[in-house]
Amino acid sequence: MEITETYGARFELLLERLRAGDQLTRNRLVLRLVETELQCDVVTLMLPDATTEQRARDELKRGRAELEALIAEATALGGIAGTRPVRYVLVYNYGMGTVAIADECGDSFRWLAVHPPSRPAT
Repeated sequence: MEITETYGARFELLLERLRAGDQLTRNRLVLRLVETELQCDVVTLMLPDATTEQRARDELKRGRAELEALIAEATALGGIAGTRPVRYVLVYNYGMGTVAIADECGDSFRWLAVHPPSRPAT
């Protein structure tokens, strides 16, 4: 469900759906509650094989800034996030689904896809 506004009855319905296990989207973020965490998928336009650690970290940083701005705008969302840790997952959408590339929770970064990318022998 797409977040198009951060106030009013429709937004309150979206928050109820999030609490019930649905995912919410805003721009290139996908939010869901997973066990004790708020998971924030950050959709990248980079192909997984072209993703370096620095690019992955930059994309996750962009996602973190977007989520922080969204929570500042929508304080009710901040109430749901509360003190939950946020896991940022960098994902690539290839049209038929997504592939998780890397994730970050706190200071912990890890690859979820096969890395370093495979390169042809030269």
